[in-house]
Amino acid sequence: MRSLLKRPMFRRGGPIKEEGLSTMRANFNNGTQPLMPLPKPQNRGLAGFDEKFSMNEKSIRDAMGSPKDTRFLRYLSRAAGNLGNQRGGTALQRISRAMAGDPMEKLFNETDQFRSRNQGIKNAALQRTLGQLDRDEKRTYDEEQLAKLQAYEASQNLGKDNRTASQKDFGDVEEQFIKQGKPIYDENGNLTPEFKARYTFFRTGKEIIEQVNTEFELANITGSKRDIEAQRAFNQSQTIKEFHKRRADDAGMTFATVDEYVPGEPLKPFVIYIAEDGVQYGDSMVEGAAYVLRDGDDVKFLDIDFEEISIDNEDKPLNDPFAE
Repeated sequence: MRSLLKRPMFRRGGPIKEEGLSTMRANFNNGTQPLMPLPKPQNRGLAGFDEKFSMNEKSIRDAMGSPKDTRFLRYLSRAAGNLGNQRGGTALQRISRAMAGDPMEKLFNETDQFRSRNQGIKNAALQRTLGQLDRDEKRTYDEEQLAKLQAYEASQNLGKDNRTASQKDFGDVEEQFIKQGKPIYDENGNLTPEFKARYTFFRTGKEIIEQVNTEFELANITGSKRDIEAQRAFNQSQTIKEFHKRRADDAGMTFATVDEYVPGEPLKPFVIYIAEDGVQYGDSMVEGAAYVLRDGDDVKFLDIDFEEISIDNEDKPLNDPFAE
């Protein structure tokens, strides 16, 4: 018997001891160590389809509510009510007949409705998910196209001046002031009145000249080149005067008309003179003066916003340079 139990078929993984089959091989007592399972790859589907679909389905179910599934309880209730109407046969046969027929048919119908409701929710979640994916795809495509367009425009605009017209005009006047050594900003960081006046005149004059030139081209005026240029200059001057007249009206000024300031010429009463190049009074220039107005015997210097500029008595000349 001992030799029979030593056969390989009776070896359970350990050295055979005197106890026979009851003892197993020592290194198999606790079984083998299981292999570490490989991580299951996360299948997120088409650009996160599974995640979006689950979130949409949950959202729809929360909005519609989740009634309890009581189909089986109702089925048992109907079957129990039907059991009392069964006659004949064994108890098992009567129970079988009671559970079949109408109770079972209603259970099938309720199951179909339950599945139909679930399928409707899934269909709605699917439609919402597909719509979201379409919008995401379109947004990604638009962003890629915009990035390509911006990169192309950047490559084409290398070395070009991309400033706006107002920025260019500001830069031109700023460059003039720097060359002349004039301040652009005051101690508070605001533009000086003189710079504001020069910039307004520069930009306004530029726009008016472009406007008049366009009108001349559309009008197709004939005549000699000298006459056309004279008419063009006259129209530009009149348009500039009309522009400043409107500004003076908006500022509530009392005046008769608007004219261009010419140094050395006497001033007429109640005429606002446009002084693009500033006004010299005595031995110095009136800082920030953009307009001059003779109001009776008084001469008023106005900035670009028609605010009066005060002049110290010590700066006034002995003789009025504006008198006739």
